[in-house]
Amino acid sequence: MNWKHRKHYVFIDLEATCAESNGIPNKERETIEIGAVLFDAEEKLVSQFQSYIRPVRHEKLHSFCTKLTGITQEQVDQAALFSEVYFRLLTWLKKFDDALIFTWGSFDQKQLQLDCKFHGVTFSREHDFADFKKLFYKSIILPQRTGLEKTLNQMGLVFEGKPHSALSDAANTARLFSFLKPKKLKPLL
Repeated sequence: MNWKHRKHYVFIDLEATCAESNGIPNKERETIEIGAVLFDAEEKLVSQFQSYIRPVRHEKLHSFCTKLTGITQEQVDQAALFSEVYFRLLTWLKKFDDALIFTWGSFDQKQLQLDCKFHGVTFSREHDFADFKKLFYKSIILPQRTGLEKTLNQMGLVFEGKPHSALSDAANTARLFSFLKPKKLKPLL
């Protein structure tokens, strides 16, 4: 995968239905929020996308999920179904065909694939996804592998926004990109 010479980079994060003590089997979890930020090669924010999604398997959010994500029952009740939100996401991404899509770990891509399968939607741009966490830890040697917030702290950064908010998590993952992005060589003269 050639990730170093793209014009655009998208960082996507998902929040999914959840319950204490794994009360919802992994195969039954559904995306309830998608957040994405798109940066150009100069690391300037170009665009962002955020949407809540109405779950259909477990329509009522567990209090644990609301406490963790801050997503309320009212927000998901008023939201569109997955297929509509996914179509809007793809329409948004279409403007940036060259974009590489980064996720913090493999969960987000796998969850999107599960949701697409369940809702009878074709999973698009699979070849454009990359596990940013894996790439980051392969390139940057840190004392320990941790979650996003602790990784930011190890790099001297403070988490901005609310943890487990898809848009905040995506934006904070993008902040780590500057540690990997190859710097352009300055002319010697």
